[in-house]
Amino acid sequence: MSNKSYKYLKLNGKVGVVINQLNSTSAIDLNKRLDFRILLVGPTGSGKSSFIEALADDRKMGISKNQLEGFTQTVTAYELVNIKNPRGGGFSLLDCPGFSDSNLSEMEIIEMVKKWMSESEFGFLWLHAVLYFYPITDTRLPGTRRKTMEMLKALIKSSSRGSSANGNQNEGAVTIVTTMWDQVWCERLEQRAEERYTQLKDGVWKEMVEKGAGITKFMNTQESALDILDEVLDNWRKTYGVAYDIKQMESAPLKETGHGLFLYQDLISRIAMARQRQTAVQLEEEASADEPALKVLFQEEHKQLARLLEKYEQQLTLFVNPPEPTGADLASSLILPSV
Repeated sequence: MSNKSYKYLKLNGKVGVVINQLNSTSAIDLNKRLDFRILLVGPTGSGKSSFIEALADDRKMGISKNQLEGFTQTVTAYELVNIKNPRGGGFSLLDCPGFSDSNLSEMEIIEMVKKWMSESEFGFLWLHAVLYFYPITDTRLPGTRRKTMEMLKALIKSSSRGSSANGNQNEGAVTIVTTMWDQVWCERLEQRAEERYTQLKDGVWKEMVEKGAGITKFMNTQESALDILDEVLDNWRKTYGVAYDIKQMESAPLKETGHGLFLYQDLISRIAMARQRQTAVQLEEEASADEPALKVLFQEEHKQLARLLEKYEQQLTLFVNPPEPTGADLASSLILPSV
């Protein structure tokens, strides 16, 4: 048990992590209503699972290894042990598949989160906070990841229940967690990492940070992870609303929400990319007529692309009348994700 005192966290034993078995058949625990629920988002390999393992102080959980293999394709909920929030409840962490995944659209991931919340024992209607994980060792910020960040900001703002006297809404419900600092082992790498940290703080996330969003460094230790949770609570207590509110989201058609445009563009980009790849695979398959083993591989890829196209086009039907993009939005939609 840590001897360190925290501003909001209350530790009453050795901190641990267990998979949350909360579902419609589980025994009723009224304290679950007091849990502080946090959504963990970020691309595959960004450090979400390392954060969970650090909280558990157990690297043998094997979550981070599975993440690197693209294992997480569903929402997994974890419960923290021997740690309470100021209301007396615990903490629930929802780990969702990585955004920018080649097989899962951003809309699909958001729908997974909604499904878990609505089917849980109490039908949770909101998530208090969001942690967005970003590897500080990345040498560049891909266009797809920048678009994901913009979508996430719009998604959070869509859940705002109003604004404070100074105009701030629920920006404080999100914290950007920069990771991989333990891999910054020399002065040159440290300088580059600090430059990227400044770029995130004063560039992509500037408006959100100025209005209360947090940005922090995860050092891949339990102490660092607990410090981040304490900081998340501090930011959240100053915000106006929660990070994700199902009722707020459903109060307007998807196409009219701030994040709806980004979800629509993501689907359009994925469909265009899949069709381009289909054409290329068809040509490669025809050229491999004399190589049966290679031809089989191309046929399997063709089937996978067909399944993805069918899924993406089905999701597109949720937009009865698609949102109208602005000139800037239209340009950004030409940045296509990998398939």
